[in-house]
Amino acid sequence: MQRDYKEIMQTISFHKDFGKRNPIDIGIELGYSEREIEEMLRLMSVGEIPDDKSQVNDSQVGETVEEIRKYKKNSISEKIENSSCLYYDGRDICKKCADIIGINEYVELDKYLITSDENNNLIKIEKETGEKESIELKADIKKCKGWGNWIYFYHSNYKVTDLYRFNIESSLIEQIYIEKEISEDFQVNDRYLVFRYENGAKQIMCCDMNNRTTQVIETSKGEPYSEKFYLVGEKIYCNLYYQLHVYDLKEKKDTILQEEIDDEAGFAFLGAASSIIGGCTGYFANKLYTAPRMIGGDENKQGIFLCDVNHPGAIQIIHFPGYGKKIVKGGYGKICYVTEDEDAILSCYDIVTNTKKVIMENFPAVSCFEQGRLIKKKSYFCDTSRMQIVGRWLYYRDVSGPFGSFESTVENVRLE
Repeated sequence: MQRDYKEIMQTISFHKDFGKRNPIDIGIELGYSEREIEEMLRLMSVGEIPDDKSQVNDSQVGETVEEIRKYKKNSISEKIENSSCLYYDGRDICKKCADIIGINEYVELDKYLITSDENNNLIKIEKETGEKESIELKADIKKCKGWGNWIYFYHSNYKVTDLYRFNIESSLIEQIYIEKEISEDFQVNDRYLVFRYENGAKQIMCCDMNNRTTQVIETSKGEPYSEKFYLVGEKIYCNLYYQLHVYDLKEKKDTILQEEIDDEAGFAFLGAASSIIGGCTGYFANKLYTAPRMIGGDENKQGIFLCDVNHPGAIQIIHFPGYGKKIVKGGYGKICYVTEDEDAILSCYDIVTNTKKVIMENFPAVSCFEQGRLIKKKSYFCDTSRMQIVGRWLYYRDVSGPFGSFESTVENVRLE
């Protein structure tokens, strides 16, 4: 019997009653069998959700029924929620909500997208309805990060010396006291805060916000992790001296996933997470990826770098023949890129299906202008900092008018 457990997990987690009712009951209501749901939960509990449809013996499922039924409702919901956030594709973000955000800076919470007005008053937009409401909190949205129900924010410049978090549901504000100065590119989830710290040498440190303890993240040989890192759940992945390491925060253990990263990926992989190379780094469907700001060239030139952390063989490189491609931004399992040439082709790479799709030709975010006094030559430019993915849409500034006219509008295109 074949079952797509990832699909079951996502479908249940997107149900309007998720978190309010037993997820097994929701799954049955959606047409899945109790046996399928229980096997999915069993695999989830041991971290073995398969990447594709798997053959499972019915007798194995039956043996786990009583064990699964012992789980408390909250425990089951938490397991689904923690796993589904790593597969989150933004389908619950409605068009009204996405239109309000457009190309404005925002942070994402479980139920809301958070942005701000010109006076730094924060605003929450409900994902499913697009309803907008002011929050009794002032903060620079560029100095905010989000996870779950919490907005993390600070006011200092260059280094974070005053970190707070605000709960969107209860309006509770807490200050997070850490003796060290935190780097602005810190990463956070529901439990851990990971940041760079320089104390003579660069170090990666992690604060466990449950017990407010802080530790230096090091290899088994005592070498500190580098700034090319990415936090996923209870694990920190790091590109250190062309080796891929993972540190398990629960087990407090360092493991080498790859002894040697290929030269082509060695410099860039995970670098975008700390703005070393620009572009974007993220995690989706068990795949850790880095998309540099510029890609293109021959088959031996830079591309998108992918690593399946469940099966960490050599880092996969997605090549893009041709020149002049710029990364827009990644998000929700997709990465957009555009050619800076006469054709101005906007394309989208899907991380799950490993496919490339042309979204639009003559993309109006690419401007054309002439250079040279005697010999005129056309040049093309796309300001990818003024566009972003919000849910299922890419928002951009249309600059197709005459160069220098400064007239533009914010437009969008659906990526599916």
